[in-house]
Amino acid sequence: MGLARSTVVSSVYGKIKQLLFTYPGLLREPQDVIRIYNGIQRGLPPDVHYVLLAPYDAAGFYASRFQREQTVQLLPADLLEYAGCHDPRLSVVVYDDRLKLSISEWAQDHLAVLQEEGAPTLLSALNTKPRRGDGNAWITDMLAAELNLRSTKTKYMFEGGDLLAGDAYVLAGRTLLDRNLVRGDDRELVRSRLTEDFQRRLGVREVIWIDQTPDGGQQWRNPSALRSLDGLLHHIDLYLTLGGKDPSGRELIFVGEVRERYCVNIGTQQQQVALLRDGLDELALRLEEGIAQSTKFRVVRLPLIVDYDEGGTTGFIARPYNNCLIEVYDDQRNVYLPRYERSANGRKNVFAQAEEDARRVFRAEGFSVRMVDESFVHRSANKGSFHCITKVLRRGAYLRDQVQDEPWQDRVSSAATVNDSAQRPLKIFVGYSHADAQHLAKERLLTVLDGLRHDNFTYWFDRDLLIGDVWHQVIIRQIKQADIALFLISQHFLDSDYCRNTEVRECLEQASRRGMPIVPIILSACEWQRAEWLRRIRFLPTDGETVEEHYNDKGRQARLFLEIRKNLRVIGERIRAAED
Repeated sequence: MGLARSTVVSSVYGKIKQLLFTYPGLLREPQDVIRIYNGIQRGLPPDVHYVLLAPYDAAGFYASRFQREQTVQLLPADLLEYAGCHDPRLSVVVYDDRLKLSISEWAQDHLAVLQEEGAPTLLSALNTKPRRGDGNAWITDMLAAELNLRSTKTKYMFEGGDLLAGDAYVLAGRTLLDRNLVRGDDRELVRSRLTEDFQRRLGVREVIWIDQTPDGGQQWRNPSALRSLDGLLHHIDLYLTLGGKDPSGRELIFVGEVRERYCVNIGTQQQQVALLRDGLDELALRLEEGIAQSTKFRVVRLPLIVDYDEGGTTGFIARPYNNCLIEVYDDQRNVYLPRYERSANGRKNVFAQAEEDARRVFRAEGFSVRMVDESFVHRSANKGSFHCITKVLRRGAYLRDQVQDEPWQDRVSSAATVNDSAQRPLKIFVGYSHADAQHLAKERLLTVLDGLRHDNFTYWFDRDLLIGDVWHQVIIRQIKQADIALFLISQHFLDSDYCRNTEVRECLEQASRRGMPIVPIILSACEWQRAEWLRRIRFLPTDGETVEEHYNDKGRQARLFLEIRKNLRVIGERIRAAED
């Protein structure tokens, strides 16, 4: 069914169709702009359409360097008829007969997007005192004119990074309220007026303020920790991410978490970092216990990198994986995560570990994960990242009844059953030590792999090498072509230089580059805890058990092998869902 009235475009539901970039006037090197935007284009599906807002003198440069020019619509920054003629309050700076207006790179903040039966309407704040040369006040007017869209304004100040839209609710940040307060205003009265305005304009049932409890009180145990969220992370999209409904019907929400192992060289800033940690922990607890009247949340924590801000003013930089793009529709749950620069000075391992941790968190909730490879380290230094420099203008339609009533796990299973026959085979690379070759015999793990052929899987291990093959080259090629890596872990495997330094290293590289899942099976007692990469990956059997010690009984062994097969099948379904 179609949407009956204007509603805000969701932060989570619907396939992303159109994305806005705005000319980042804070950057002086155009090539840096192109690298960032091309990185986003590589990371997102090829059918996304992009709108780039840029001044005339840069337009030709940008258009000639975008990777997928056929998907890019370039908007010239000619605002004469809006700014020069219709509003005398704005002093216009004209250069070479064209306007030269400063437009910020934070596309997320300029406007909100409403939709009614698929037709977007652009909602912007009424800026009564635009600064000289400030083009941000006119972005909505220009987009509406060039794209033939409707536009409207609200008298209240807001920035898009402080509004996250679910299905019938929005989350609102505390700084959104602060921006609308004038000295002497009653805070709760202004909050009430803002709530009514946003409910009406955004078409939502509930506006949830993150600093408030259902009874309207604030009652934070640590008010300083609450203020730290505003001062250090600025907008809520830096530490909150909506993930759609979970199988129980609750709203899944990812909340940033400060973890000691991801704090790098924070030095004298430990007190600030502790306040940030406490603020996020208390917010997560409040969301879980019930911060809203009718919307129920299930909280999942997501790692946050805290990095020393060398020469900066804040003391440190928060690099959040929350600042991502998510789409939930039909049988798919996709997340596009920012990749932060893996610099030297002790940061490289921390960044790699945090990224793998973030991937694991989303995969555990049924998401297909894709990293957007361009580094967002410079954006995060300016209190932003991937979500901040983009704005979704259009999403595909979704049905509210379907979102509320049909759990995503059921949709994934039914869709996979229908479509498997038309999908390409998925390839499993099997890594093992030859000392454990008996485990790949018939009636053992080979039975698991053979059974998956009926689900359109193939598998490869070095038994399939042919006479004359250069075996090292073939193994590396098979890993690069594989969709899943299955490792049979024993002390023989861990002690093998080739297994450890070649096969494992190459698979970890493929996991980092393209998200290839790695599935370890613990065959026998071994020192797996000494392998850093194994400590970060879920494996089977669980609870410290091994195949040889705890699954000699044929019945128990058969159940374990079925569990392994089930896990591989679920991973395959997620890969296919992402490809679709």
